[in-house]
Amino acid sequence: MLFRSYDPVSKSYGDPSRRPECKSSTIEFIAPQEYMLRPPQPAVYLFLLDVSRAALETGYLRTFCDSLIDELDKLPGDGRTQVGFITYHRSLQFYQLPEGATQATQLVVGDVDDVFLPSPSDLLANLSNCREQVINMLSDLPELFNGSQETENCLGAALQAAYKMVHPTGGRITVVQGSLPNIGPGAVTNREAGAGEKAEMTSLLNPSTDFYKKLALDCSGQQIAVDLFVIANQHCDLATLSGISKFSGGQVQTFPGYHSHHNPPQAERFERAVRRYLTRKIGFEAVMRIRCTRGMSLHTFHGHFFVRSTDLLSLPNVNPDTAFGMQVS
Repeated sequence: MLFRSYDPVSKSYGDPSRRPECKSSTIEFIAPQEYMLRPPQPAVYLFLLDVSRAALETGYLRTFCDSLIDELDKLPGDGRTQVGFITYHRSLQFYQLPEGATQATQLVVGDVDDVFLPSPSDLLANLSNCREQVINMLSDLPELFNGSQETENCLGAALQAAYKMVHPTGGRITVVQGSLPNIGPGAVTNREAGAGEKAEMTSLLNPSTDFYKKLALDCSGQQIAVDLFVIANQHCDLATLSGISKFSGGQVQTFPGYHSHHNPPQAERFERAVRRYLTRKIGFEAVMRIRCTRGMSLHTFHGHFFVRSTDLLSLPNVNPDTAFGMQVS
């Protein structure tokens, strides 16, 4: 104990209770500036909302918008925090939020095979400057698509557009998905319908396209994490879609059978999850390396991240609910 309480700074034996590394099982060191690749970027939150018929019929949009309005002031960040919105079915709808305007302008992009941003600016708005426009837009959004009969879904194109919007700064993309993406890049077919044999059933556990994994790796390189909320009541090929979150350090939450009125327990669970998600702490542009004592080594990592080098995990976003597993030999 005398040896452990020796303080190399004062070259004396000190009181162990005043030495955090003797007293605590974990200690944290604030990393100096040399560890940073660039100055801290603003917190950027981009929301992708499925407005196809299958998604709208669940009634999720009103719940999500109301929750976001309530928690808007609790989003982690400072005065530079930026927010943006994309809705999508067979086309993409962007929302321009210029400072000084009373309401948002909807811009529609119909070309989902070669997606582009309809405006060079104002698609991401400074939250503190445009708070009223954001609240007004969120209040009107559920009514805007009332009675929509669009059955197509172009999630892949929406993610490509989101990547173009956020890649200069990095940030967080939140996707609420309610149906199978069936048009544009990343389109998938309903594999479940034809899978009768056991051999075919096991293939459903593997992705049908690497589109989402490739895009996730691009996102990870630009410090973007994609979080996925799935409220689909039918098959939505989660084995394929989850790749966008798995390799970008995001999360996947599923709410099978969700309906805002017909399934109160699931509706309550969804709302609680959304509110927790919006207000919990978040760390941007993190990396994680785990070292262990001589004679042991880590050989497999489990969780949502990209392994950048042999033992360096890239975490574009990290939060208190994140968990990782490692195998030690």
